[in-house]
Amino acid sequence: MVEIFCGILGGAHWGPNIRKWMTASSDADLGQCFVAIDPDAFAPGFHERLQEFMDTLRNLPPADEKLRVEVAGDPERTHVKLVEEVGGIPYHPNQIKGADSLAESLNVKKLTVLKEY
Repeated sequence: MVEIFCGILGGAHWGPNIRKWMTASSDADLGQCFVAIDPDAFAPGFHERLQEFMDTLRNLPPADEKLRVEVAGDPERTHVKLVEEVGGIPYHPNQIKGADSLAESLNVKKLTVLKEY
């Protein structure tokens, strides 16, 4: 379905016609397709069934015992919780150094670090 929507329907390359990843021998010519679906236009109970589906997936045994099974949006929700707990976005020290270096080269004010981790 993705090949039909993004490639054939969109007039872009599809399947074996797509160039190899990390090569520049030709333009990628990748198509995109965006679909908006109103779940209320279908059977009732969508949200409850979706929640049951996600709970079922989360309760599967993980491939790596040290990790948990996550569904779409779980990593983002975890990150939002972290951001709220620490009061901002935690950056790696190398990101701060890079931003400081860029600010110096552009002669603009450096980032204000609220808290060091």
